[in-house]
Amino acid sequence: MKGSQISKNIGVPPEKGFAGVPSTVPVKILHKDFYHPNGYDGTIRNLKMDLLHNYVENFGNCENYGPKLFPLWDVQKIAAFDLRVANTDRPCGNILLTYLYWPKANEPLLSEVVEYVIELDAEKDIEVLRFNGWKVSTECALILKISILQKAAAKGM
Repeated sequence: MKGSQISKNIGVPPEKGFAGVPSTVPVKILHKDFYHPNGYDGTIRNLKMDLLHNYVENFGNCENYGPKLFPLWDVQKIAAFDLRVANTDRPCGNILLTYLYWPKANEPLLSEVVEYVIELDAEKDIEVLRFNGWKVSTECALILKISILQKAAAKGM
């Protein structure tokens, strides 16, 4: 089932990207109340980098519904996104608590998910991050490059 069944069921606007992440832009912000390990002096060295997401109306989180409401397509694309960004702690209020408790997470991958994952380009992702001012360490870049996500997807895991 391609598309977002959950969006139609509970009135959430349709997704913009593969995993339904709202429009996001990198931002640099400055405020004295942020944590500054070397002290705050109001200069550029105190800038913090973060991501600003477009606001999306919602009707609660996944705890208010249940795993049967989420179509296989939605579960797999969120799982692929989390693997891509090395997210290991998706909280309840952020779609899924843990994939192990979602029966559809054990289903074979849909061909659209496999195609998306195989086309991912770690070098391009690193380039985009660095272009936007993120300091990507050699170790972090290596983790992106050696991700088992593409190998697993190619084998239908």
